[in-house]
Amino acid sequence: MEKARIGISTASFCLWDVTPTTKLSISRDLDFSRVEIGLSTVKMLKEFTLLTSLFNQLDAFCHVTINVPWCRVRYGKNKQTQTVIDYLKLLDQMLKIDAFVFRIDCISDFSLLNSSGLNIYLENSEKEDSWIKLRDITKSYDYQCVLDINRATRNENYLEKMLDELSDRIAEVQVNGYIDGFYRVPLGTSKQYHLFDKVKDLNVPFIIEGLFPPHDYQAILQEKEIIKSKLS
Repeated sequence: MEKARIGISTASFCLWDVTPTTKLSISRDLDFSRVEIGLSTVKMLKEFTLLTSLFNQLDAFCHVTINVPWCRVRYGKNKQTQTVIDYLKLLDQMLKIDAFVFRIDCISDFSLLNSSGLNIYLENSEKEDSWIKLRDITKSYDYQCVLDINRATRNENYLEKMLDELSDRIAEVQVNGYIDGFYRVPLGTSKQYHLFDKVKDLNVPFIIEGLFPPHDYQAILQEKEIIKSKLS
């Protein structure tokens, strides 16, 4: 079933004043079988490792990924990187996470990541020269990629290049759009269906990542239905 390929990121609930436990409950109540846990800061990551009471909630999902901290971090040969890796290893031991998603614009050196033993996905960026950086990284390392269609088109517009050259490395697509200065909105809001049409033939999970108004469950279901219809 196509809906089994559709997941949601807890980052979609950033505007909602709810706990991580509630975010997971909502995701399951809306019949998502895949979830990506967005932990934007090292502080959030540390706090999540202590929430062992919610770990059994993740058993309800067939696929769990973690979008690792991307705010105020620089991954390289430094103590901060090792601290993050230690937390991720702890989570992996307890939860058997399917993959950990790192944004390429946060990485300056791969030494510690390469030796971590973690299953790492690299997410593309909207920053200047991000396509060149991603292409060079994938020539040097065997990591799989996460394609964020928003970031691949907002500035440099390298979506088709990524599909042409890295389609066999894409393990997940993050679905969100942009409109009028708002950089992470649902496709149902931006109406950028043409972007999704370019990636719909990829046989990978599609993760909803647009920001939804607080408690607007119907908007989430609508976004899910849009993606499902495009995949059918």
